[in-house]
Amino acid sequence: MQRTEAEQVGDLELAGIDALELPIAPRQTLPWRIWRAAWPQLAAISVVIGVWQLVVMSGVKPAHVLPGPLAVGERLLNDLTSDSRLLAAIGTTLRRIAVGFGLAMLIGSLIGIAIVRW
Repeated sequence: MQRTEAEQVGDLELAGIDALELPIAPRQTLPWRIWRAAWPQLAAISVVIGVWQLVVMSGVKPAHVLPGPLAVGERLLNDLTSDSRLLAAIGTTLRRIAVGFGLAMLIGSLIGIAIVRW
């Protein structure tokens, strides 16, 4: 049985000007695009927290060595809201990162220029 030209064209991948005749898929809404981008990360975080909670519930380590996710979250919220030492420590760490990165860029650039020059 012989196939029609339309059936043969349907099997080919269209490119160039022929592709302009294809219908445009409707654009998805912003919440749907956000959900499609975020769900893998949310699933991974959920799995990690679930495994963490299972390890804590198994009693492998005492609570003072390995606290549960809920205890850690409460302590983090408490430290962020009531005490400014955590924010000051975060600022110090970020400043050290910036200085270290800047020095690494400067030294690396100077070494690279020296290698190319000589």
